[in-house]
Amino acid sequence: QYISEVVYAQQKKLNDALKRKLPADIMDRLKQIYEEVKGNDGGAVADYIPELARANPDRFAISICDLSGEVYSVGDVEAPFTIQSCCKPILYMMALEDAGMEAVSTKINTEPSGQPFDALSIDPSNRAYNPFVNAGAMVSAAMISEEDGFARMQDEVYEEFEATCQDMVLEPVRCGFDEQVYDSEMATNDNNRSIAKELQKRGIIGLDADTAVDVYTRCCSMLVTAEDAALMAATMANSGKNPVTYEQVFEPNVVEHAITVMMSCGMYNGAGKWITDVGIPAKSGVAGLVMGVVPGVCGIAVFSPRLDENGNSFRGVQVAKAVSEKFDLHVLKTGKTTDGAADSGTNLPSQAKK
Repeated sequence: QYISEVVYAQQKKLNDALKRKLPADIMDRLKQIYEEVKGNDGGAVADYIPELARANPDRFAISICDLSGEVYSVGDVEAPFTIQSCCKPILYMMALEDAGMEAVSTKINTEPSGQPFDALSIDPSNRAYNPFVNAGAMVSAAMISEEDGFARMQDEVYEEFEATCQDMVLEPVRCGFDEQVYDSEMATNDNNRSIAKELQKRGIIGLDADTAVDVYTRCCSMLVTAEDAALMAATMANSGKNPVTYEQVFEPNVVEHAITVMMSCGMYNGAGKWITDVGIPAKSGVAGLVMGVVPGVCGIAVFSPRLDENGNSFRGVQVAKAVSEKFDLHVLKTGKTTDGAADSGTNLPSQAKK
């Protein structure tokens, strides 16, 4: 049994979300949410990475991409920032496609860890608890860095990751490597090195520990915008097919599996409250991105650098909760049909940007 029963149960719930649609007045609702949340300045920027500590804390953007490729945005949606931990679902899907679900499941479990994202999260069966904690992400990075028992060059692996992300976004040229953030992280990531060395010691990764850390850090250091992140999420919501270019980036079964794990593991120690309050599979990153996937409906991205106590964007969590409620997108709740959120989404407004 390579996928837990919890994952199968979540997949059924997520399939029910396919019946939902975005509201016809999406831009009006999006602007309202933006104005309601904009004044909330709780939280603080990540200060343990010097380069991230220099981020403008007031940046704020919301972007939603539906499965016809229409993008609805408000705020600083073209401001670049590094993807950070939102690279983890991409790395996981790349590992699943490269090595196969059976092989990956012997090294990465699909259960919430109940620990901080940067803890040594190894379960009793000698696997990383899930792919969305640092330990699991470094295992994914290690698996795509191996070829016929040999390590590939780190920059080659990163280039493959970047090219995959470029296949998922609105403006591929905006996805590039931020060397300053990479250098800043490599100078301060002793904790990740310690985790990787333990993973190597236990035989969970076959690569040199420093190689796994380097590849993972490079991927965290890729630049995106809120609009691009929304399209990445929409590609996942569209069973791995880019809704603008129609390119099939990942196989549907791989995406479905990754999304279901995101539901219970993507938001770290805030995952339980997230499922209750928001009910949308999502992943967060410490640069301030929250990326949500509503299968068969849309991708959502919120960018705001101030983080809460769980390492999730403070405004991002608030926006996601409001979008879930106002757009009726909570995938574990019965959809409504009385306010236009679930039955009037076929004629979308002309304000959209394609």
